[in-house]
Amino acid sequence: MDHVVRILCHRCKNDLATVANLLALRAGFASDPLELAHSMERRIAALSAVYSHRAGPVGDMNLRGLCREVWQRAQNPGEAVRVSTTDLPDLDLSLRLASPLALWLYEVFDNALEHGAASLLQSGLELNSGWRQDQLYLRVRDWGPGLAPGFDLERDAGAGLKVAQAVALYDLGGRMDLTNAHPGLKVELFVPAREIDHLNQMECGAKPAHGA
Repeated sequence: MDHVVRILCHRCKNDLATVANLLALRAGFASDPLELAHSMERRIAALSAVYSHRAGPVGDMNLRGLCREVWQRAQNPGEAVRVSTTDLPDLDLSLRLASPLALWLYEVFDNALEHGAASLLQSGLELNSGWRQDQLYLRVRDWGPGLAPGFDLERDAGAGLKVAQAVALYDLGGRMDLTNAHPGLKVELFVPAREIDHLNQMECGAKPAHGA
């Protein structure tokens, strides 16, 4: 029990540091304090999905359940956007792995809802995942306008995609790719299996990842 409490305290400390960093970043993009508060409320809710999922009847976290929890928090009240999920592996997640994944998913979902809202109401969102050699990939596709010609992530992206890129690189040791899908946009996260195993080993009980 003491070991579990220490893990939870350490994870909460790190998540609070993440919230502080997000506040500093979002402050430069928000037009007023109300917009900043609203955007942060949604992101904190996405991070809380990790703990809600962990506190559920089963107690274990997996990728499929986390995607569902974050998607529910990303939508506005009353929205009925359909999400199609295929090939999501039965992957156990530690708190250390689930928190950055939750934030990455939220930012990508929010970007799709912001820029492709009209098309999403008609066509929905596509989410799939699997193993490609020794990497886990997680792909989110919308059916919106896609990227503008000459789009540069560092120069042109808003705060959400910048956060998603930073999470992919620095928290998950992977990478993020953006590709126009004609129509729509594909956002893909690639995380090496060794990084998943390393992050899962920070908490007991998660099974090793296995690439296909």
